[in-house]
Amino acid sequence: MGRLDEDVLARIESEGLRPRPVILFLGRQAVFWCLSALSIVLGALSFAVLIFIALDFARTGGREFDEMPFDDAAIVLLAIWGLCTVLFAASAWFGVRKTRRGYRHRPPLIFAAAAAISLALGGVLYGFDVGRNVHEFLVRQFPAYAGYTAIPYAEWSRPDQGYLGGEVLSMDGPSFRLRAFDGAEWMVDMEGAKISTDGTPLEEGDVAIRGTRTAPHGFKATSVAPFD
Repeated sequence: MGRLDEDVLARIESEGLRPRPVILFLGRQAVFWCLSALSIVLGALSFAVLIFIALDFARTGGREFDEMPFDDAAIVLLAIWGLCTVLFAASAWFGVRKTRRGYRHRPPLIFAAAAAISLALGGVLYGFDVGRNVHEFLVRQFPAYAGYTAIPYAEWSRPDQGYLGGEVLSMDGPSFRLRAFDGAEWMVDMEGAKISTDGTPLEEGDVAIRGTRTAPHGFKATSVAPFD
């Protein structure tokens, strides 16, 4: 027996070290991998929802990406995705480093793999409409979230039913020219209408109009209000 072996045995005896049950090791590994799986799923869900609300905004009348009114929600979703990715990487690292070949895996590589898996899974979940379903669940359960993300373009794109919305381009006496959310231009007669904007409709920008369609691109307003 060499000197090193004697020193190791002496330390084991002096410190009263005992082998740990294998169940503890397996349990710890299971916890780390469960955290990893949960983190990657949450991150992927956040990314799927972010894809859905961005594309839904574009489909339902959004004109410029920087006009998206859900800035805070987008930031929160990105923060959740980033946090989940970091948690996944950390959990995976702690789980992998205790394996036989765990020393070969570097933290930057694990982090990059976590981000790639999260993005890929998020895209797959979006393809199966999971982003829409999660978004609609959050809208129903959390009014504050709905206030940032639910944009009622479709509700104000029904001129035949008396609802028209869009951006005021110019004014001419009691009428103004409107670019609707679908890009079509209208002439709106607001004479006698109830005006609820702080300034003129032109100063307001986007407005919500109730009234009656009078021509293919003509509309008689009974009320003009800010579009919220």
